[in-house]
Parts: sequence; structure tokens; C-alpha cells
Amino acid sequence: MLKEFGFILAKVLLTPISLIYGFVQFVRRGLYHTGVLRSQDLPGTVISIGNIEAGGTGKTPVVIALAKWLQEEGFTPVILTRGYRSGLKSHETAILVNEVTVLQTGSSEFSADEAQQQSADLSDVPVVIGANRLEGAKTYLRNFKEPTHWILDDGFQHLKISRNIDILLLDYDHPFGNGFPIPSGHLREFPFTKRFADIICFTRGPERLPDPKSICIPFLNNQFTKVAGPDTGTSPKQGNFLVLSGIAKPAKLMETLARLGVNTSNHIIIGDHERFAFQEFIGNLNEFDGIITTRKDFYRQKLEFIQLNKPVYVLELTADISQLTSALTTQTK
Repeated sequence: MLKEFGFILAKVLLTPISLIYGFVQFVRRGLYHTGVLRSQDLPGTVISIGNIEAGGTGKTPVVIALAKWLQEEGFTPVILTRGYRSGLKSHETAILVNEVTVLQTGSSEFSADEAQQQSADLSDVPVVIGANRLEGAKTYLRNFKEPTHWILDDGFQHLKISRNIDILLLDYDHPFGNGFPIPSGHLREFPFTKRFADIICFTRGPERLPDPKSICIPFLNNQFTKVAGPDTGTSPKQGNFLVLSGIAKPAKLMETLARLGVNTSNHIIIGDHERFAFQEFIGNLNEFDGIITTRKDFYRQKLEFIQLNKPVYVLELTADISQLTSALTTQTK
């Protein structure tokens, strides 16, 4: 009871700050919308994929699927991403191609989990990492051939770069959380800013939505891929596995694993983008047949996972963007 009272009190005290934060973001968007602040153009087509909620809507698999589709259509896409908690300084840029750093301004060591996952899952698609995504794009253009498309990852609030198509992702079960911006809620802006999007997609929903104007992006996550460790012949559905999760919505991962018949009683959950302190539990790994994690978690600390000398499996998460690509094809004709 005391804990619940403290939670309610904290939320009440933080609500004014949330309203101020939301208002500031609304004013900022209005200044760009009216032309007081100017967005910068890039050569080619810019497609932004973003959200209002702070994480957990599945942007990374959608970005990967979109880049693959553009390649299949004969285009040459480049991904622009912030690389949250990458270790790069605010003025630095790194460019990955097939997991290899082909260019870096500055000398900071970096580890950008989502960007590294994108680079690993995509063949010959440059991933430009940097807090200043406009400068990152300019750095790319000074050194490489101009792309046909830019995919602005997590770009709904990144208004410095103008976009041709603004795609907003919303979680089907909880599209706006509790409805409040940060810090009493999890929103980056007020919910009504969704009207600035060109296309709204609901992720993790049914194959079709009641509203014919809505676009659904189902996720297919029914298989495991072994990414590291010796071959023991044990699958995640048979053995005793430790589940490691550092994502925005770990409950959804646990629900999926349970539905697939995996024992999730042994797990370690940390905050989104945080790093696992392997030294704290490495001594207890002998009692497990291996580790289950997400691709994002694996690429955040890839070398450390490999050095565990334990079988490591990731649960694949693939986005079905067929409805989205149909809408994009219609809009660009």
C-alpha cells in the first residue's frame, strides 16, 4: 500500500513537469511547421520512421524490413540513426557497412546496438551513426555516392531534416501509454501530434485492423537463431536457459517465450540500452544450458556474449511490412 501511494504521489508531482515538457515540444514542432525554424533538405527521398512513445514500438525491425524492400526494388538506401548511448561524442559520426566501420570522424570507441544489428542484418546498406544526423548525412555525401533513399531512424521528432514521408509507429495494445509525456509518462510529445504523420502503423497487432485506413505491421517471432557458443545440440525449448533482456518492453519478450514453451523463470532484466554486468553472474552460468536474448542485446555486447563460451540464442523478430509497402507505392506514384 505504501509503495502504491508513493508511486501515485510521484506521478502527481511529476505531472506539471510532463505538461511543460510536452508544451515545449509542441511549440518546437509548431516553429518548424510554420517555417520559423527551417528543416534542411537532403538529395533523394527521405523516409522517416519514428514514434511518440519513448521506445518499444519495434522501429529497428521495421527499418531493416524497409531497407531490404528498397533494395529489392532496385534502390540504394542509407540509414541515418542517432545511435543512442553509442559512446560517440555529439559532433562525431561513424558509418558502418556489413558490420565494418568504413569511416569515423573522431576517435571515440562506440557500441550502437540497434545500428550494429541493422548493419549485420542488411547487406551493403550503409548505416550512418551520430547525434547530429544532418551532419552525418553531409559526411556521408562528402565521401560516398549519393543514395536514392535516406531512412531516418527514430525520426518523428528529428525535424532538422525534412522528409518526404513521415511514418509513425504505435504499439497496438498501448499506443500512448498513460497519455502523459516524460517524466510522468513515456511519451515524447502529446498524443495529438500523430496528425503530423503521413502514415500511421500499429505494430504487434492483428493481421488486419477494423479501420481500413490503418496499417498493421505484425511481427513474426517464432524461431531461434544460434549466434554464439559451442554446439551442444540443446534447443531453447528443451534445456534450462538464462534469459537476458535490456529492451524497452521486456514483458512482451517474456510472453512470447512462454508462448513458445520456454521456461522464463531464470531471467535478468535491465533497462533499455543498458549493458549487462556479466561479471556478476558469469560464475553461475554452469547451471544453464545456454542463454536466450534479443538481437539488440546481443549486438550491444557481441564480443562479451561470444567470450562466455555458452550457446547463445536470439529470438528472431521480423516485421511484415506488406501493407506499409503497398501504401508507400501508392503515395510515391
